[in-house]
Amino acid sequence: MSTKWEVANEALRDALRQAEARELAALAELDEANAKLREFAWQPIETAPRDRVILLYRPGEDGARRVAPGSWDSNEYAKHPKPFWRRWFGRPNVDWDRYYQPTHWQPMPEPPTKVTP
Repeated sequence: MSTKWEVANEALRDALRQAEARELAALAELDEANAKLREFAWQPIETAPRDRVILLYRPGEDGARRVAPGSWDSNEYAKHPKPFWRRWFGRPNVDWDRYYQPTHWQPMPEPPTKVTP
């Protein structure tokens, strides 16, 4: 037969095990959220993929051109190719794009899934 102290001690152990399980689940959720944040954090341009459109950060640019979608342009058909990161809006200006090369990038966000009026 268990004493009231043994019963209370076992109940306390159960409560601690449940609290530990909740804490581990919360830590796993936090790790997942941090991974998602890192996915959309600014990364060095040297790590940028060259096969798709991404967001480019050009610190030398002003206004809306500082952060803009763009992609890698291998410039392979030029007589003397000089690859560079090309922006995808505004008037095309190869000299400007070459001068203001980006230092960081991040993936393009997903488009909205629901249209609200």
